[in-house]
Amino acid sequence: NNVANGLFYSFRANVTYARNTVIENDEPPQRYAYQSAKGHPIDQPFGLIGLGFFKDQAEIDKSPRQTFQDIVRPGDIRYEDVNGDGVIDNFDRVPIGFPRTPEFMYGFGGTVAYKNFDVSIFFNGAARASLYLNGPSIFPFLKGQGSYNVLREFYDNRWTKENPDGAKYPAVTDDLNVNNYRQSTIYMKDASYLRLRNAEIAYTLPTALTQRAAISSLRIFINGLNLYTWDKIKVMDPESNDGVGSY
Repeated sequence: NNVANGLFYSFRANVTYARNTVIENDEPPQRYAYQSAKGHPIDQPFGLIGLGFFKDQAEIDKSPRQTFQDIVRPGDIRYEDVNGDGVIDNFDRVPIGFPRTPEFMYGFGGTVAYKNFDVSIFFNGAARASLYLNGPSIFPFLKGQGSYNVLREFYDNRWTKENPDGAKYPAVTDDLNVNNYRQSTIYMKDASYLRLRNAEIAYTLPTALTQRAAISSLRIFINGLNLYTWDKIKVMDPESNDGVGSY
């Protein structure tokens, strides 16, 4: 903080860094050591590693058998066979990404005032956190044919025969597709963000004017909350409590 020649300015900042590791817990013995929570952060997410999307039936036939639904089709997600047993199942789930609670949180901002004008601004952000997109607003027709809408992000970037290499998400089908709705790296998003949380511009009327109206002080201001966010998710608030998009 400082005041000089009618100019006031202040700056503030905070930062929190918190890392934890599970050393011991009461989980039953795991068939594969990589599926144990030990050695990972609390609430470490586990999921499948998505290798892309099946381009045709020939690729499906020569790939490890995926067990999540009876029929696998071109455009469905192709997962990595982590344990090499020729079958894709829950034993191929591995630690992926970061827990939902960020390891790193911070904020910074300040105020500048000159004579009767003042401006304040504050940012906050987080890093080293992951968010997994899921739910009926994300997965097409999760509740059955004709239910919910397909968000444009997942429709425009879906796998098609005409665009097999530029797809970010699997093909859109008009029925329940359990294979594509698994927690995986395909739907894992970096939940880091920087948000302009608050900004305010104000003007305090001179006391010579306000005292005539028997007002000791009158300050006029414009204030905005959550004005802009820089993030990598785009389709929902990066501070959502889960990947469905609820707050």
